[in-house]
Amino acid sequence: MKLAHNIEVRVFARDDEDIGPEKIKDAFAQIMPFDISSEKTPDIKMQKTFGFNELPIIVYTIRLEKDRHCNDFLEKLNKELSEKDKKILLKQKDSRTDNDLNFYLRLSRNKLFEYIYELTESGECFHIKISLAVFPKNRENAYNIINNIFK
Repeated sequence: MKLAHNIEVRVFARDDEDIGPEKIKDAFAQIMPFDISSEKTPDIKMQKTFGFNELPIIVYTIRLEKDRHCNDFLEKLNKELSEKDKKILLKQKDSRTDNDLNFYLRLSRNKLFEYIYELTESGECFHIKISLAVFPKNRENAYNIINNIFK
């Protein structure tokens, strides 16, 4: 069953932080259910930009578009999240779903560096945007998919 059209995972790192591209790549490798160094997997894109107070930051992004990659990612996410965090996601599914039926969550960046999946509201996180594969396109069907993902 197709659960998502695509999934985008982003993380920000400031130039003044002690986080290099290798540490970010390791964290991406931790959350992806496949070998990210393989030629047939999406690349991690890097973009330099400016954040608050015009401080330079680097945005790392990976976008999953293949059904197999999306489904495997969601399966791993569901497996690694605690029951408490899954209950939070299910309780907050309305506020985490936008009008285009994208579902959002954040995983703690520092916890992921320790191979622990933990929801956060902090800015130091991996932002995950899930474009839900909803048909017909309505909130009720989107909620059914979210319930199916985080069962």
